Amino acid sequence: MFEFKINLSHDDYILFNNYSFLNSPSGKRLLMINKMMIPIFCFLCVVVLIAFNLDVLLILIEAIVLTILSILWIFFDKKIFLRILDKNLRKTEKEGRLSFEGEAVLILSKEEAQNAPTPVTTYALFFEGEYVTNEQMSDKKFLKLAGK
Repeated sequence: MFEFKINLSHDDYILFNNYSFLNSPSGKRLLMINKMMIPIFCFLCVVVLIAFNLDVLLILIEAIVLTILSILWIFFDKKIFLRILDKNLRKTEKEGRLSFEGEAVLILSKEEAQNAPTPVTTYALFFEGEYVTNEQMSDKKFLKLAGK
């Protein structure tokens, strides 16, 4: 039987965080809220301008500019958000608060999974040979656990 041991780098950790964020229900919800926040704000700005009975040309120009801003935001919000997440993780790493040096063991068979020291092998986290948790880690949760 083959056993794969994979050394993980910081880039692997960042890619895993991006993947888990994009596919988790809370991450999807947060992205949707962010995606809709700017267009709603722009719409409210146009409504306020109309309420103050400003010049129609000024309102039209503002509406066009805010619509373009909203469209750009809708198309690029995920990329911006992932860039911010990446920047925060790298900043945490430079500050020395992210002490992630790890090894991943790939489980390939049902028997290996049944013999694993945890009932749920997906996202299982071990520290110094002891089982810690199996939940998906945000950077804050991971840093809190790493600080113990």
